[in-house]
Amino acid sequence: PVVWTVKSDDFMPLANDAASYWTGFFSSRPTLKRYERVQAGYLQAARQMQLFAGLTVNKHVKQELKKGPWYAKWFGMGRHDMDPLAAAVALNQHHDAITGTEKQHVTYDYAYRLAA
Repeated sequence: PVVWTVKSDDFMPLANDAASYWTGFFSSRPTLKRYERVQAGYLQAARQMQLFAGLTVNKHVKQELKKGPWYAKWFGMGRHDMDPLAAAVALNQHHDAITGTEKQHVTYDYAYRLAA
């Protein structure tokens, strides 16, 4: 029988210079990643309830787009009735959030937007 080894340490330790290493890709900040997954689930459930209840999903969008074209471009807003949560979930798909390489103050901002 074939016996496979299990790798348990970091896969990609990278160095910017002699004293700066990037490690922990995709395993860093698990709490924020879990929080984003939970919020994405709530967003999906809310969208499904809107659809099944026959609610006008785009009513809010039409009102907000009257504010100007800048609103539609801000984090993808202007596409869904759940704009604030949808924007926060979308923002957490940034490559720094996915890899966990963002700075701590950025992590706080991501969590704040998800909670708002």
